[in-house]
Amino acid sequence: MTLDISPNSQKSFWKQPWRLRQSVAVVFCLSLPLLAVQLLSNGSPAVSPPYPANRIIAIVFVFVFMAIGFLFSKRLIVRWLAGLHLPLACGIVMTVLLIIATCLPSAILELPFPGLFFKKIRITNLQHSWYFAGCILILIISLSTAIGKKIRHLSFRKMGFMLVHGGVLLVLVAATFGTSEVVDMQIRLRLNNSPKNSFGLHEKKITLPAKISFASFELESYPPALALVTRADNGGEKITKANGLCKKDAEFNWNEISVKVLDFIPSAIHEMISNDWRKTEVKGACPAALVRATGPNGKFLAQGWISCGGPFSNTEELPLSIGRVLVMLSPTPKKFQAELNVLMDNGQPSRKFLTVNHPLKIGDYDIYLMDYDVPMGAATRTAGFTITKDPLLKYVYTGFVMIMAGTFWMLWFRPWKGGSLC
Repeated sequence: MTLDISPNSQKSFWKQPWRLRQSVAVVFCLSLPLLAVQLLSNGSPAVSPPYPANRIIAIVFVFVFMAIGFLFSKRLIVRWLAGLHLPLACGIVMTVLLIIATCLPSAILELPFPGLFFKKIRITNLQHSWYFAGCILILIISLSTAIGKKIRHLSFRKMGFMLVHGGVLLVLVAATFGTSEVVDMQIRLRLNNSPKNSFGLHEKKITLPAKISFASFELESYPPALALVTRADNGGEKITKANGLCKKDAEFNWNEISVKVLDFIPSAIHEMISNDWRKTEVKGACPAALVRATGPNGKFLAQGWISCGGPFSNTEELPLSIGRVLVMLSPTPKKFQAELNVLMDNGQPSRKFLTVNHPLKIGDYDIYLMDYDVPMGAATRTAGFTITKDPLLKYVYTGFVMIMAGTFWMLWFRPWKGGSLC
């Protein structure tokens, strides 16, 4: 018996039809040039072309491959593009990248050579890297070709497959080609400054369709809590928080120490001359309480005012014994809101209130209230806001609705019964 080693005796690795191994090899080889681009760009994120070029390119890109799938559905290369092996290979490559990014020790990123290399290829921010975006584009090509190919064999029972494929395609296209239109900018506004509509610098500059200014700020807090602080000689301290919140006639116990609140002022200011606390309506005033502390068998320990302090008053503690003092903890914010003056481009003024998770919508932009100057409390003069914009987000939601509708369609009509899926 002789061994035939002629070229036709063994199947070539790249001979069609391609399967999963060839698909993984293609995705890997196409990712290498994009990895080089990522390195040469010094770690710059992958961004889509600016509006409206991004939408035009996306539409042309998708319809070209849909036309290829429709016109050349019999070709082996088209069958491979529209088949299952190519998207599965993309999923394998993307999963491997995500595993590497997740399992990579943070200490390696601090080292000079490997750390700089991993930062340049954005291994900790894969979704904005060029090679990861390349895998997404391959998925878009596969889905577009599959939709074009399946149009030839479309039937009512198999409409669910079109909905699922179209939904996934819509999500990927909107999320990939819409990155240049996404805005997520943090700004700080100062109270009673002049209204303006331009924020940011250079290429990150945005212009709102209205001028805004910070008009007022309101803060509502829970009543404060009391705590017993035990201070050691070495500078350390142990804080034991009381159960319950401070209010008039409230009583608290710490082992052998009992404390009763004789008076409580939610908004107080300290009088320097009389060395006393009085009620005030000034914004930023702090709470204060007159307390009486007793020891074992009701033995009197101390009586006096305590306060957590604020922008206009100092903190005041009540010493009980050597190394132990009674303090008031800063109250926890319950709700805060900011008022903005809004002047639209048509000259129409208005006043809008913002609270956390309840943004102000101006055109395509959403303005969220994020934070304030915590030490100043209700007397804050600045507040932090986030301006966001994602005009293609509605298409992402539409894509998910299509996926769910297609899934229910397939479960109801069961197109695999009595025939092929395509």
